[in-house]
Amino acid sequence: MNQQQKTLLNIVLLIITIGAGATYYNRESNEIVPTSLAVTFNDVASSTPNIIVVTASNTKSINNGAKPTTTKTVSISTAYDVPDHNKNTITVNLTLENGTIKYISHTEKAADNTSKMIYDNFSKNLNKANIIGKKIGDVSLSKVGGASLTTKAFMLSLNKLAQMQ
Repeated sequence: MNQQQKTLLNIVLLIITIGAGATYYNRESNEIVPTSLAVTFNDVASSTPNIIVVTASNTKSINNGAKPTTTKTVSISTAYDVPDHNKNTITVNLTLENGTIKYISHTEKAADNTSKMIYDNFSKNLNKANIIGKKIGDVSLSKVGGASLTTKAFMLSLNKLAQMQ
């Protein structure tokens, strides 16, 4: 990692730290007021996938003495190389409730028609019922619909989100 990348990483960590502290408790409505955080990290010198955290927000509700419910909506994009020397990007959107996946969607920015066809195959064959209701770290996919690179980028996105929890 060169000096410019280290500096950028330190800035990203500072922004995350500041953003995490920006959520506050509103006593009148008994809820945690969400904040939004946007961070971009793009390492074009590396051939490894680039992780770009797009947004994250938290809310908490308190139910008259019952355990508070924490809902978190996150979106993360992973750029990855494909065989024709292009770069595709998959974006995974999750809603977590107390750390359990309640909603998932994904989109891809494909660099070519072959990549679009492979992504469409991945999308059609991804069984979201095997993901909903699980903790992020419990999701394990190897090759969905023959799309090994797309599946790997999808899992890399989930693993990065799990590390951030």
